[in-house]
Amino acid sequence: MTEVTELETTSETVTAAAVKDRRRPGRLEGVNADLIPILRGEEPVIDFESEEVDQTAALRGLVAGVLFSAPVWIAIAYFGSWLMS
Repeated sequence: MTEVTELETTSETVTAAAVKDRRRPGRLEGVNADLIPILRGEEPVIDFESEEVDQTAALRGLVAGVLFSAPVWIAIAYFGSWLMS
């Protein structure tokens, strides 16, 4: 049986394993500086500009949809009642 003391350890063996880089080629050229704090577990600084948003746009769209669709539904009901009679 081989003893642990009999195993040969040289500095070449240790450095060869440490030097081998198994990451994808070109990885260092595509580093995004914004991701580093996130990967380190730090709170990222979020800097954004708030733009002026029209708060009534959804309401105006809803009103326009109702005003445009109401005559269509009235025509369908009238035509349907005319066919049933």
